[in-house]
Amino acid sequence: MTVHPAPPTDLTGLTDAYEQTTRAVLELGRACPPERAGDPTPCPGWDVFAQVAHVESLEAVFGGEPMPQLTIEERPHVRNDVGVMVEILIESRRDLSLPELCDRLEQVIEARVAHFRSEDVDPDAEVSTPFGMMRTVDFLALRCFDIWCHEQDLRETLGRPGNLDSPAAAISMSRMYASLGRIAVAAGVPVGQSVVVELTGPVTGRAAVEVVEQGGKVRGVPTEVSDEAALCVLALGTREAGRLVAGREPLGLDGGFGWSAFGDEDTAAALVRHFAVTP
Repeated sequence: MTVHPAPPTDLTGLTDAYEQTTRAVLELGRACPPERAGDPTPCPGWDVFAQVAHVESLEAVFGGEPMPQLTIEERPHVRNDVGVMVEILIESRRDLSLPELCDRLEQVIEARVAHFRSEDVDPDAEVSTPFGMMRTVDFLALRCFDIWCHEQDLRETLGRPGNLDSPAAAISMSRMYASLGRIAVAAGVPVGQSVVVELTGPVTGRAAVEVVEQGGKVRGVPTEVSDEAALCVLALGTREAGRLVAGREPLGLDGGFGWSAFGDEDTAAALVRHFAVTP
């Protein structure tokens, strides 16, 4: 797997990426006209306010704020316990205005960045997360991916594209490549066949997986293969890959996100349909 620019993997680089994408969310929230705070975004069930509230409230909880004691009704876009927790947090911010919420987000960013830059933080220490125990650096990379996806939701909604070449974008593309084996299996790539996904930019990259049977299970494993030997080569840009890996659909458009393929186009289309890796 190659990704350029290379995603940061150390605590300092990840903290820089985290600060950059969270501050981008803050900037987008501050720039949003008050009358557009309720505009729907590509994230199902969420408006602009909910996007900013999600980032602010979840980071506040990770920073030590207790969970609010609220209950919510069933919502069609909520599929699991983590989704319920996220919706409760967003609901707990609904009595705020968007400018008030942004003020809180700025304070949370400063506190979280100060925490990650503290000498007391061990990058390899295991921390408790909604997805189980994770190393600090792995959890921070996951937060960069999640926040960048929501940053892009806001950019799509507000017509302010950008940060497709940012460190958080590179982190997000590397996470897509890390999931490529699962994507290939879910897409029905036959055992013994390989597929390639090529990123055309601004973050560029290339990775291939071969579907094999190991221990009675079908898996996708990293491999090296030429375009000609692969079942297909799927080519798409950073924006398109980022939207698909987040499980999004084009806002107000039909036909999906653009991509091209060399080889078996049906397999490429199946890969696209199974790109989502967010919970």
